[in-house]
Amino acid sequence: EKRNQDDACIEKEKGDQEIQGELTNYKIALKDINIALKENPNLANAYVSRGFLYYQQGDYKSALENFNRGIELDKNLEEAYLYRGRIYFKRGEQYYQEAIDNYNQALTINPKSVAAYLYRGEIYSKLGMKTEAIEEYQEGLRLDFDVVIGGNMPLHDDGLIYLVRGNIRKKKSGDFGHKIGSLLETDVVKMIIEDYECALKFDPNLVEVYIELGDFYDQIADFSANKEVKDTNYLKALENYNKALVLFGKELYVHGVGITIQFDAKTEAFTIINVLKNSPAWNAGIEIFDEILEVDGLSTDNLNIDDVINMIRGQVGTQVTLRIRSYGIDETEKTLTRTEFINYLIAEQAVEAYKDRGFLHKELGNKQKAIEDFKEAEILWLILLDAGEEFKVKYRLGLSTVRNQINELQN
Repeated sequence: EKRNQDDACIEKEKGDQEIQGELTNYKIALKDINIALKENPNLANAYVSRGFLYYQQGDYKSALENFNRGIELDKNLEEAYLYRGRIYFKRGEQYYQEAIDNYNQALTINPKSVAAYLYRGEIYSKLGMKTEAIEEYQEGLRLDFDVVIGGNMPLHDDGLIYLVRGNIRKKKSGDFGHKIGSLLETDVVKMIIEDYECALKFDPNLVEVYIELGDFYDQIADFSANKEVKDTNYLKALENYNKALVLFGKELYVHGVGITIQFDAKTEAFTIINVLKNSPAWNAGIEIFDEILEVDGLSTDNLNIDDVINMIRGQVGTQVTLRIRSYGIDETEKTLTRTEFINYLIAEQAVEAYKDRGFLHKELGNKQKAIEDFKEAEILWLILLDAGEEFKVKYRLGLSTVRNQINELQN
């Protein structure tokens, strides 16, 4: 038995080596792993290796069967959970929660699993949950900043990850203001800008990138001794702030009840994954992970996600009644009036952009435009102050800053 196990391990290692050769000998690798499993049917890693082979060939059904068998034999196979998560991800949005469950398990086994953080971030990004996606990407890149994300690798087409990498690269450069002279003589600035440009290539509406570019060019201008370089970068900063504020204008006001949903294949229910602050749903006490059982008395069973979304949407001023299940147990009915309301997350970003653009106009000598931007910021600070207590000190400070600027410019 010991000899058979040793032989099986040798054959399994041979198969692994051939996999690393980019599957040039796929059939040989598969044959070696099959021999290993014939010698020892309980070799968990061999199932994972064979699953990987099938995965690379696009045979996801066979791959999943092998990953499942490997996990049955050994619950601590991080790679099996990662690839099983990828398969569920490829099946579509209704399987995203199962994919996340597998990535969570991989992180339980290895809390420093870079792939698990990045893949989990990818799902949040696909669901439009930017804040959560950015947090996951930040943690993954913090653990391994040099991980490959270009070419044909997963994540290569998600603008958010390039945004995060640009931000981290900028932070890693240290005290930017004091180092600006030396940085301009290296490739650091170029690499930071390239990351932001890659982000926009894949998502031209990624407003956070325009803000970061605006701030970055503004910093370059502030610490440049050369007037031509200074003016050029101030104008680049202004161009990016302008683009950001155009996009903010489209997203600042929202119509509806303020929820985002997805179908969870595991629970077979339409699950709420986001509730906008001070929206009708928020004010009615609806929470993330609540499940929608009925819309206006019609069961959501056998409906697709587009049907449910279209039923919840409607004209401002009209009502919709949702039957909600919370914590998998409690069922209640919530009647919501569709309204127009402010997206506070966008407002928090937009107010900073108006303030920064106001200072930029002031620097460029355009007093009237500076006043206009500071007044727009003032309006948004007042709206935010009315929203709650959480950040009142910060909001009051911001309001005071722009009011002081308005008074200075008008006198």
